[in-house]
Amino acid sequence: MFVVHFRFLTPLGQFRSHLLASFFMIKYSSKVIEMLINNDKYVEFLKVCKKLNTELQIIPVLFGSLGLEVLCRENFNADDIDVLVPNKYLDSFWDDFKKLIEENEYVFIDLHEHEFIKGNIKLAFAAEESLVDFADVDYHNLNIINDEGSKYKLLNSQEYLRVYKKSYKDSYRRDKNNGKDKDKIEFLEVFISNQSI
Repeated sequence: MFVVHFRFLTPLGQFRSHLLASFFMIKYSSKVIEMLINNDKYVEFLKVCKKLNTELQIIPVLFGSLGLEVLCRENFNADDIDVLVPNKYLDSFWDDFKKLIEENEYVFIDLHEHEFIKGNIKLAFAAEESLVDFADVDYHNLNIINDEGSKYKLLNSQEYLRVYKKSYKDSYRRDKNNGKDKDKIEFLEVFISNQSI
């Protein structure tokens, strides 16, 4: 087991510090992710996550900008909550899966994106299996986070870098996101470089 000391920027711009211990599995407490305690998207994700854990025995992947915020302790102003789950729940078991999400006051809005909305929060699902072909990320061996009983998986910095580099090659996404992927690539390259010092 090793211990790493992190400093991160909260959404309020204040610096905080904490200890993170892990080797095969990373375990976070609410104190460890205090930068997100006032982040309504993260709080909402934990609610959905616990529902998936307890009712479907799914440990989902927290993906996209919100996942990157948890990993790097930086505020990337995530637009939505991106979650990866086993493909069978978006295919054969979709009706039951959709019903479970709607029980949490979400309204289904887009089948192609498997997207739901609740107030000003958008929640979208995709298949975790897609990580392999898309960015050569083994979803079986991702770090597992446990935040007060809500268990989810999280990519590491190298895996996120591969994802964003691949995404940046997509002209539609590049135009749609106004260079946000490029900014994240540059951030991750520095972040990874600093980790190796």
